Amino acid sequence: MCLSFGNFPEPLLAGYIVQVLNGLRFLHEQGTIHRDIKGANILTDKEGKIKLADFGVATQSVVGTLSRDKSVVGTPYWMAPEVIEVNGATAASDIWSLGCTIVELLTGKPPNYHLDPMSAMYAIVSKEIPLPEGISSELKDFLLECFQKDPNLRVSAKALQKHPWLKKHSPSMASSNTKYEEAIKTVKIHNSPKRATSTTLGDDIFSPVPRAEGGKRQSPVRNSLFNVSPAKRRTSLVQKGDPPLAKNLAKQFSENWHDDDDEFADLEGDLNADRLQAVLSSKFASRQPPKPDFKLESEPMQRQTSQTSQVSLESQLSDISLTDESRVSQSNGKSRSSDIHGYAETNENDYTNDFEDVGTFDTMALSPFIKESPDIRGQSTKESPPSVQEPPPSAAVSMESTTTADTDNPFLKIESEDVVEADPELRMAHTRLEQVISTMENASNSADLKNTTEELLDILRNFPETRTTFFKSSGLSLAYTVLRDSTSKTVVVNIVHLLLVIAKDEANANALDDFWLLGGMQVVIRLLSRRKIFQVRSGAATLIEQCCNDSLLSLQSFMACGGLKYLYELLEEDCQKERVLVRVALTMLKEILQTITSSVLRKSIYKNLCEDGVMNSLVSIPGPNNASKDLVDLTLNLLLSMSQDSIVRANIGLNYGRKLLSKYDKVQEQKDKLSILKFVKNISQEQSHLEPNQEVSIISLLVTILQQATDKASTAIKKDVLNQAVPALFNICRLNGSRQEKAAEFGLVPILTNILQDTSIQSRDNVRQLALQMLCDMTHAGKLSREELNRNNCLELLLTYVPDPYWQRDIYDALGAWLRGDINIQHKLATPPAVDTLLDGLKTNINGISYGDLMNSFGSMIRLSPLLCKSMPLSKFYSIIRGGLLSTDPLVIVNVLRVLNIVVETTGATVLDAKLRDQLKKHAKTNNSKLARQLASDLLGPGV
Repeated sequence: MCLSFGNFPEPLLAGYIVQVLNGLRFLHEQGTIHRDIKGANILTDKEGKIKLADFGVATQSVVGTLSRDKSVVGTPYWMAPEVIEVNGATAASDIWSLGCTIVELLTGKPPNYHLDPMSAMYAIVSKEIPLPEGISSELKDFLLECFQKDPNLRVSAKALQKHPWLKKHSPSMASSNTKYEEAIKTVKIHNSPKRATSTTLGDDIFSPVPRAEGGKRQSPVRNSLFNVSPAKRRTSLVQKGDPPLAKNLAKQFSENWHDDDDEFADLEGDLNADRLQAVLSSKFASRQPPKPDFKLESEPMQRQTSQTSQVSLESQLSDISLTDESRVSQSNGKSRSSDIHGYAETNENDYTNDFEDVGTFDTMALSPFIKESPDIRGQSTKESPPSVQEPPPSAAVSMESTTTADTDNPFLKIESEDVVEADPELRMAHTRLEQVISTMENASNSADLKNTTEELLDILRNFPETRTTFFKSSGLSLAYTVLRDSTSKTVVVNIVHLLLVIAKDEANANALDDFWLLGGMQVVIRLLSRRKIFQVRSGAATLIEQCCNDSLLSLQSFMACGGLKYLYELLEEDCQKERVLVRVALTMLKEILQTITSSVLRKSIYKNLCEDGVMNSLVSIPGPNNASKDLVDLTLNLLLSMSQDSIVRANIGLNYGRKLLSKYDKVQEQKDKLSILKFVKNISQEQSHLEPNQEVSIISLLVTILQQATDKASTAIKKDVLNQAVPALFNICRLNGSRQEKAAEFGLVPILTNILQDTSIQSRDNVRQLALQMLCDMTHAGKLSREELNRNNCLELLLTYVPDPYWQRDIYDALGAWLRGDINIQHKLATPPAVDTLLDGLKTNINGISYGDLMNSFGSMIRLSPLLCKSMPLSKFYSIIRGGLLSTDPLVIVNVLRVLNIVVETTGATVLDAKLRDQLKKHAKTNNSKLARQLASDLLGPGV
């Protein structure tokens, strides 16, 4: 069609490109890369359906979208840079070729066609692709997307289907079920005004199509000379007896320029030129433009009757299907000037009926047209030509139906630059806005400013489209001046609300950046002062919050103007009366802490929060009567963030943890309860600033929370509470006997025993480990804690952990401390099961690193309890001693000999075991330790 009848108009071209994109999307989803997309390989039938042809060089992608075949194949003028550079074709290579095809159909030739193939390939890689002149801004953007040098930056066929250029012409693509002959007629009409401007045969192919004001094409010149195809014009020109040079020139321009593909046969074999040449020559042979003999007429063409036009159209279609020979014979036999008259244009080019709806890839049809133009107020008006019927819903497939949701559309923010507003009310609003701004500039008193700011605010609220006019009219500069100089509270509130309306406009993101650069942030920050009324303070706070959430420049301006100081003041406000101010302060602090990357700056903010007395306000916020859920969440998140810093923990102390923990039962959400416990756990690592009355209170609160969790809570909640409360108690009571006594007094011991006996808690779980360590520590604390341990049968519980090598040393040490504090437990330790357990523990850990310390603790126990010493079976005990004397560690040898000496002295027995005596003799003579030799000699007795 392009070769025979001329270049395509944008609406018609968009209809075909949508179908090509459907085909490419289907191929790419199947892992196929065409590698030779061009106009000659895009076929159309008489129903307007598009088919992709010539898959001779197509390949299959095997890794992502990359083809294994990296050979340089295809047609040079349509090749993508990565193919020329032998990097391999991808699905993006077809997108590049599609862009070249669009240029080809728009202008008649692909990009760089004035160069020879090798030079064109070099230009493709090293230079930017020249874009045709006179195209719409949307099409220009579409081509720029296709001509990205980096294939990774090229958008997919699926994404291109959402491009504004295609959506702009979607009404044209949805026009009637356009037949092939109607498309031909459209192309001819489109090319008439172009040729009317041609004065020579060598006009630049990229010269723009004449357009009238507003972007519409100008009406073509009504002269038959400019309403015929170039081939016909050139043929007629040389039939007037031109010299041979003119005939040759006309013949050269009338030939099919695609035949130049024969030049590719001389390139490298990777181009598959021989095979492509044979295929292309056979295809293009049937597409040669007809060269009929006709006479030029000087009078303007007039549209004939519909019957004559129909006959001409049918005869023209029949000519298309004939061979070149038959075309030549027919053209020599009769004139086709009557056919040309049938395509004379009206006063205006109207392509709205060229195409209608776009079908799927399987049908690729062009379907009926319903043009919808949304009204500025959100209503929709339908416009359709009288001759066009609205199709049934099943027959129309929208552009969006072939794509995913609009949220995935990468072109949503691209707007047409030449859209003219057609709403009279909106035009009036633009005009009135300019008048109001002019009035504000000349206002002489507060009353005038009050009225103008109210009207300006009303316009910007009701007509969001006028905000662009507000910016162009220096509205931001005027707002800054009024806000800085005005003393009227009403005017200040109006200006703040006006700025807030602009800040919330998603279509004008970062619109207030210029306002902040003018110094507006410093002016707005001053409105947060306590001397201002609540309406001014809340409006300014909301404005700052909105802008700082959307713009990094706003946040930086806020901090540079000393905004943190005002945030600290807002946090000290009563959250019941001025909840908005507190919420804004918390939100801003959260945003600042998430944005800054400097740990030094973050620590400084935390330190200021502690020093400025803000902590009292923060810990008082949680509670059902004081704050909403979002306020509680913001507060607890801020406190958690602060509690993770060691310097902050030193400044905060457990006092604030106690205050916050007192709100535990008042908080409704379990998540918030856990946040409170996490805060207490974090700050419990720093035990400074904790007075005796405060430590009693916080220990009591934690024990009560643990009691509730173990008794009533579900398994999941209990585990969460234990993971936070037990470490907090461990940190608070560690190495402090008085606090351990208080914890035992408040009922911690039975809670710890329940944790150790709970089978749902793993043996190596941190909570279980801490609970056992706290029980061991309590044996050293005092009489009250040991009584609680005895009352809850903790001795038997501790003995169950003796076989565990990880806990043996602590258990033996705890039992020794317990014996020193309460000798009465020796009766329980002297029972045969307890004695066997203690001896087995010594036997299993002979090769352990801490075996010497273990023997030392056991020696302390049997020295304190003669009953325990006499209750041991000597044979089993001697066996353990023999194993200990095999150690190479001198300290272990000394401790083993001491334990044996205690047993001998306590029981009065003599070492009669022969093997043991041999070991003692050896150590008495050869051991390097003088103390070990002396102990061994004493055990053997005098004379040995």
